[in-house]
Amino acid sequence: PNNVLSPSRSSSEQFFLDLLHQDENSKLEIKGSFCTNLERYFNGDGALPRDNELNLPVLKTIVGFLNARIKGYVIIGALEPLHFDNLLQQPEYNLFGKYIINGIDLEKDKFFKSSVDAYQSHIIDQIKTRIGETATSLVAFTEVNISDGRSILGITVTPPKSAAWYYLDNAVFFARISNRTESFEGEALDHYKQEHSH
Repeated sequence: PNNVLSPSRSSSEQFFLDLLHQDENSKLEIKGSFCTNLERYFNGDGALPRDNELNLPVLKTIVGFLNARIKGYVIIGALEPLHFDNLLQQPEYNLFGKYIINGIDLEKDKFFKSSVDAYQSHIIDQIKTRIGETATSLVAFTEVNISDGRSILGITVTPPKSAAWYYLDNAVFFARISNRTESFEGEALDHYKQEHSH
């Protein structure tokens, strides 16, 4: 059942597997974790502390997709080899597509009692608190087991039907531009909104 080519995979699971063969782009962002410092864990002293400030990259990407009015995808549990190439010397870490699969399991097991439901609930709570309640209905989760019990979490962000704009912490406006999520303020923000209004 852990075979990546298993015919029992849902179309949604297969979709996220296929995304792992793409570089980051206007609709795709890859993150290693949601709330843990993997740089420290893999390349530092090996500690795995929880750090809620590390939510920022995933949350700002979600805001960026919402404000760009595009359907976007965030994958949590994969690393770019450029920054973690030392992992490829360890037999338990392999490339899948263009990324090293570290999985969501480290932080899910340590901080969420191995429950993917609790992990997803935490992400939803953060979206509700830091982006807004209406944003929670615009995200959907797909857990995909890659191999050896290692899973990624795919987040699908659907563009809003309303003309609402989204801010992180009621303060910072982000939008997805090419393969980056950029902040806007002042005249640049006014111009962006004019260009992208319904």
